[in-house]
Amino acid sequence: MVHFPLSKVKAFYLLAYQVLIRYLSGTYQVLIRYLSGTYQVLIRYLSGTYQVLIRYLSGTYQVLIRFLRYIVSYLGSGLLMML
Repeated sequence: MVHFPLSKVKAFYLLAYQVLIRYLSGTYQVLIRYLSGTYQVLIRYLSGTYQVLIRYLSGTYQVLIRFLRYIVSYLGSGLLMML
């Protein structure tokens, strides 16, 4: 069995931890940049989708309101004729 001096073992572990910390911090920076870019794209996509949805719904409601007005006026004129 080979015995290493304790100071060399400590130095090796410290170096390994430094390399690991640098690797993880670099990985997290890349991950944070990726996620922030992804969230920006997602926010832009969702805001565009909501704008399209709002425009669609407002158009649908306008058509629905016109249809209901037509039905009410038709029924109202029919009721007036019955009286």
